[in-house]
Amino acid sequence: IKTKSLFQVNLEIASLPIEERKKAWRDLHCQAAPEDEIEETPEFRAEKLHELEETIDTIIASSQDRTRPTSSSTNCTTEAYELAQFVNPEYVNSDEFRLMFLRADRYDVTKAANRLFTYWNRKVDLVGTDKAFRPLSPFLFDFVDPAFQHAMNLGGIRLLPYFDQAGRIILFSYRQYWYEEGGDEGEVNDVMLKAIWTMVHLAVTDPDHGEYIQRNGMVILAARGDIPPGKKEDTVLHKANKMKMKWHDLIKALPLQLVCTHHVAPGQVDQIQAAIQFMFSNVFLRARYRQYTGSPEENIKALKKCGIPPDAVPTELGGELHFNYTEWLCDQLAFEEDTSGEMPSEENDTDDSMFVDEFDYDEEIEIYT
Repeated sequence: IKTKSLFQVNLEIASLPIEERKKAWRDLHCQAAPEDEIEETPEFRAEKLHELEETIDTIIASSQDRTRPTSSSTNCTTEAYELAQFVNPEYVNSDEFRLMFLRADRYDVTKAANRLFTYWNRKVDLVGTDKAFRPLSPFLFDFVDPAFQHAMNLGGIRLLPYFDQAGRIILFSYRQYWYEEGGDEGEVNDVMLKAIWTMVHLAVTDPDHGEYIQRNGMVILAARGDIPPGKKEDTVLHKANKMKMKWHDLIKALPLQLVCTHHVAPGQVDQIQAAIQFMFSNVFLRARYRQYTGSPEENIKALKKCGIPPDAVPTELGGELHFNYTEWLCDQLAFEEDTSGEMPSEENDTDDSMFVDEFDYDEEIEIYT
């Protein structure tokens, strides 16, 4: 595998325009500036929605020649989007739905259109055409493989109940839990991506905070934990290489902007630096990546400087957050059953007891406080 040196990685970041580097620093440290804000007036939203509609129509028109696999304006095909629009036009064309993609790309209409097409392609890949075009999908019930259910029970991917100091939702990934079921590396990576996709949808469609989350974006707080014996021969670099394209496709498709990533991994400096080159080949994200390789106490202090206080850091990382994840998962499963008469179906007869087992946290707190 051809890799870049740490010097080359840092040089690319240093080559960014000064204003972009300042913006990256502000994003990492929750230091907003007036120029970072976008005032969403009704007139502004209406104008951008109209521009997005025109851009979508232009891209689709230019891709009507099916001898070309993709249009000249986007790197992805438009067939899945067109099918979604045919099956569920009221949802696909709604302002509420399209605004998620405009916000994810800070109202750059060309990027938002590209994200919209990529979204439907990835959604069909993940859940199939029979489930992809429901308004609120995907649901937790859509993924019935045991590895996904077990990892969800343990909290391998969690929406934390606090925002960071810039108002971004925090998505916590704890890789150790993904190996509890004994799955191989490829299975673990696939299940992780499904879980991230699902949790992001739960965030952006939250009835109380969805619009707020869409405007501010998300940060990822990731940690490796103790990988079981027999898995350690796979280096971080090797894992990152295998996930590269899937991860890139996922980030480009999510209806929420990933603003920055905080990676807590004591003693793994060299491997992490190599992994960045694959996971974050986009210099925008690489400039907004920070690693924490000190002791738990040192990492907690460093995270606090970046807008994540100790009471928002899970106990697995030495923080103070005890979150009743099992109860939250039960509530979400109950909500899904209430909002969809087809779940569980004969084809997908998942019992919510398959998700919820003996795992629990010590203390209950209210989510999104």
